[in-house]
Amino acid sequence: MKILFVNNGLAGGGVEKLLNDMLPLINESGNYCELLILFDDDAKYLESLRNNGVKVQIVPKKIYNKGHFQRILYIMNYIKNNDFDIVHANEFPLIYYCSIIKTILGKKMPKLVMTEHNTDNRRRHIKLSRPLEKLIYRNYDKVTSISDKVQEVLLDWLRPNDRDKYVVVYNGIAAENFRNSKPYERSDLVPEISEKDKLLCVIGSLTEQKNYFLC
Repeated sequence: MKILFVNNGLAGGGVEKLLNDMLPLINESGNYCELLILFDDDAKYLESLRNNGVKVQIVPKKIYNKGHFQRILYIMNYIKNNDFDIVHANEFPLIYYCSIIKTILGKKMPKLVMTEHNTDNRRRHIKLSRPLEKLIYRNYDKVTSISDKVQEVLLDWLRPNDRDKYVVVYNGIAAENFRNSKPYERSDLVPEISEKDKLLCVIGSLTEQKNYFLC
């Protein structure tokens, strides 16, 4: 299969880390994938992906700066000019862009997939956006959520009739990176720590939705 992933950028977020780890493995599996991003500002994983043989296409800044219509047109032409089997969208506004492109291309559009990464976003706090969101998500052939809770709140928001296309696919890790790992000494992490002190490890952004208050 030939797969195009589309994403906003390659800064240090969870989505970008997942793409950095996953795309080289897809190519190693005998399939082919490439990545199209809107901008390369603070592109933490750009060099890593390219060094691992993944083609990364960046929307030219002169196109990006012209606004939504020109970005959509550029992405649509990129899809049309390449023989992709699947287009996989991540993040807003690209999930909107790709849905609009499918409306324009119709049957000429490859299979369209997206991943829902979050339990909340600003759009869900605007009641009038629900009808628009239902139309946007309806264009996708498959909608994956990274956890049961993400899917639960998404379905509660959209209330779709075609619930069967909504599935949960948990984020994976490259297990071989951890098989030979060794634990740090406590004093290596915090030199002044005592044996009575508790250490708390946090993996994720320091935001309310991570539920740190439960700790």
